[in-house]
Amino acid sequence: MDKLTIKQAAEALHCSHQTIRRKIAKGEIPAQKESTEFGEAWYISAEFISTAATSTVDVVPLTRAISMSEIEKTMAYTVGQAVEVAFKKVVTEHTDILRDEIQQLRGELNSHYRRVDEQLRLAAAPPPKQAPKGFFAKLFFSS
Repeated sequence: MDKLTIKQAAEALHCSHQTIRRKIAKGEIPAQKESTEFGEAWYISAEFISTAATSTVDVVPLTRAISMSEIEKTMAYTVGQAVEVAFKKVVTEHTDILRDEIQQLRGELNSHYRRVDEQLRLAAAPPPKQAPKGFFAKLFFSS
């Protein structure tokens, strides 16, 4: 087979047929329109698709070689940044937990202070006055 349809080319290149159509329209893929019994159809050279499928394209052109020490430094920096972010997250979470515990302890301490204050006021208050006893009460119920 020396020519492929758009659908076959898309399958060979692992992309959608819309991508193939866009690239044909831009002139990035050479194709010819031919008449068939069902109407006109686009055909692409099988040789072009074979070459495109096996070729690699540098997405970012390299301007210089990178040494292993540069890669190691970059990796160390990146790992350091990731550790710092993770550490900040953990510290923030623990700080929030401790803040909540402190608030709870403050509430308990204030409650305790109120009870102690109430007990101190009761202890410092003079005893309630007793009503004077009558003659018979003094006579029969003297203590």
